[in-house]
This record gives sequence, structure tokens and C-alpha cells, in this order.
Amino acid sequence: MKENIVVNKCGGYISELILNAGSSININQNDIVVFVGPNNVGKS
Repeated sequence: MKENIVVNKCGGYISELILNAGSSININQNDIVVFVGPNNVGKS
């Protein structure tokens, strides 16, 4: 299932990712996030 991602920015960094399914991921300012997946699936 393909999910769209909504990005909320706060002071120049991404603080939260909200997925279509209603799940969210909170990200702190010094966290390192890596998106991994096959080619042509929209990681950029």
C-alpha cells in the first residue's frame, strides 16, 4: 500500500511525519533519519 507523507516543519528541520494511515513519527532536532527502499518508490 502506498502512503502519502505530510511534513510539518519547525525552525528549519522536520519535526513530524504524518502518514495516510493516521500514524505519525515525531523527530527531534538532532535525530538522523534514513529512508530506505527500492528505486522509483518516491523516497526523494
